[in-house]
Amino acid sequence: MLTGLLKRRVPQILGLYLGAAWVIVEFISFLTERYLLSPALTDFVLVSLLTMLPTVALIAWFHGTPGKDTWAPTEKVLIPINIIIAAGVLFALFGGEELGATTTTVTATDEQGATVTRVVPKPQYRESIALFSFSNDGRTLNWLRYGIPIALSRDLQQNPYIAAWSPLDGYEQNRLLDLQRAGYGDALDVPVPLMRNIASKNNLAYMLTGNFSSGLRGGLRLEAFLYRTDSGAAPKRFDIFGADPGDVVDRLSSEIRRYLDIYSGGDTLGTDLPVAEHFSTSNAAIERYVDAVVLSAIENDSLGAIDVLGEVAEIDPSFAAAAVHRAVLAANNGQTEAAREALALATQHNYRLLPDETFLVKALTYYTRGDVAKMLSVYEMHAELYPGDIHALSRLAYSYIYHANDIDRALATFQQIYELDNSLDWVVSQIASLQRVQGDEEAAIATLNTYSRRRPDDYSPLLSLGRIHLGNGDLSAARSYTERAVLLATGRVDPLLQMARIELREGNYDQAKSRIAEARAIVAAPRQESAVIAAEIEYFAQRGMLEELGQRLDELYRSDQAFRGAVNLLMTTVSDHAAHYYAADMGDVYFERLEANAAKLEPPLNELIHVGYLGYYLEQGDVAAAEKTAALVVELVDRFGRDDLAYLNNLASARIYQLKGDTAAAIESAQRSLDAFASSVHSIETAAHQVLIR
Repeated sequence: MLTGLLKRRVPQILGLYLGAAWVIVEFISFLTERYLLSPALTDFVLVSLLTMLPTVALIAWFHGTPGKDTWAPTEKVLIPINIIIAAGVLFALFGGEELGATTTTVTATDEQGATVTRVVPKPQYRESIALFSFSNDGRTLNWLRYGIPIALSRDLQQNPYIAAWSPLDGYEQNRLLDLQRAGYGDALDVPVPLMRNIASKNNLAYMLTGNFSSGLRGGLRLEAFLYRTDSGAAPKRFDIFGADPGDVVDRLSSEIRRYLDIYSGGDTLGTDLPVAEHFSTSNAAIERYVDAVVLSAIENDSLGAIDVLGEVAEIDPSFAAAAVHRAVLAANNGQTEAAREALALATQHNYRLLPDETFLVKALTYYTRGDVAKMLSVYEMHAELYPGDIHALSRLAYSYIYHANDIDRALATFQQIYELDNSLDWVVSQIASLQRVQGDEEAAIATLNTYSRRRPDDYSPLLSLGRIHLGNGDLSAARSYTERAVLLATGRVDPLLQMARIELREGNYDQAKSRIAEARAIVAAPRQESAVIAAEIEYFAQRGMLEELGQRLDELYRSDQAFRGAVNLLMTTVSDHAAHYYAADMGDVYFERLEANAAKLEPPLNELIHVGYLGYYLEQGDVAAAEKTAALVVELVDRFGRDDLAYLNNLASARIYQLKGDTAAAIESAQRSLDAFASSVHSIETAAHQVLIR
């Protein structure tokens, strides 16, 4: 048999074929890296060549001997069969794969009207990873428990094919809520099952944690574990030793990219700089930066964080990431000058910024100048150039809502996010809410029902459906959906508080009080505490228990200070509860708190106090002061692009006409206010102003 094979040169031909196949596969692999083609292309070529191996062997057997040969009947039957089988295998394995480029070219118009072009990765080719805190096996360098994931997140995201996520990455505390609810508010020593739950909720494919210690002869040893979120398999272990924290993070970042087979070609779209070059050359500056992040995210001390970030700027003025963080916190707290100072540093050293930060710096710069239109243009350009970036799209969507009152475009943007990732419950809730604002309640209910059928373990669509029926007065349906949400949402206060509101609507005060008490018993985060207090305010206001109402208003003010910036505190905590302050005979306290918060704000944000003043003067019946302030509010709404608040102008006019005794004009203005309110996002956020208008 072997002699026959050799005589027909079958081994030689097969060897030649396999050698040529290897060269072809290597060449295709080179092309995929060089031209950023789909990695599936290499596999497609390899499988194609292997599945045709029987045909090559058959041809070698019948035609390998010297001399002229004719096609045998066996070949005419088996070769087509082999081709059909090969095609079937390829279709089964690669039928849904895109074999072309992993990038797409997009164009956008910047805020100056110039055309900008970018080559960006397609979303399906990006890997995602959740980074959690590391344990310290030694007694020093405790700041690295947070510092390693913070620096690693940034280092990985230099490559546009990686999306890294960390509970401490954001500029607010929202990312920590799940950890706080589970009793890990400091984000340390998080158990693997909880990490997996959070990573899965955020649709992240991998998660990483580990430990570190100082080396016996100096340096730093790090042990990291990379888990697949959807698998119970043992993690991939990385053992890294480096001279300093930056060196260790650089080495770990390279190992992760290599293990995940992340395109090195992605560096042509991004960069792969060491931590010292894209973060800071000073370990002291990085340590203080981590301290600031912990202050703002975990200890809810954003003002303290702003001060620490000021120290960071003195240690290393080129630390651009720290400057961006300071600018965001300062802007949220009305410290315009501090924000501008930080933005100037970030702009000066923008070569150290990630693309997302570059757009954020430009947008914030326009915002601090009061140029909302250009800020919106920057966000639009960011979303157009990076159509797969959910963070960019969500920032744009919220800007459409709160700076343009453009519900249609906000809805379209959230739907674009949904197409990228249909597992995000907050996106589904926003889509349904905006559909309600448009008056299409049937579409909102259909959106929530579709998501609920696909994710039956998620309580959020049930809660939203209950809220819709509660708003419509269908208390039976509201109760049914909310009770189901309570059963699914162990440890969550919002379903319990919604049940309390249903009980209040039905006059079941004891049951409402009991539900609120249940919610208070499981509070694990400042935002949850404030939500419970707000429900208690609603309870005591409805029951006319004014002393208790006043106590809860004081508690809410203290609680909200733990996580709200001065701007948010002024507009939400104080102004939104104006009617409750008056009901509790605390008008003077309301005025004092308005001024106390306005004193923390710098121009032009300090002018937001006029919104609060307007409500105060109207309640006091001071027509002259109210008319003067109303004119300032009209100007303010226009300057800040807050068309969503335009209904306040007509509401103020209605009250002024009422005070003057002109009932007909008051009713006309109130109707205009009601129409404007109904078409704004606030119509589904709170019924307080709607009741006031009516």
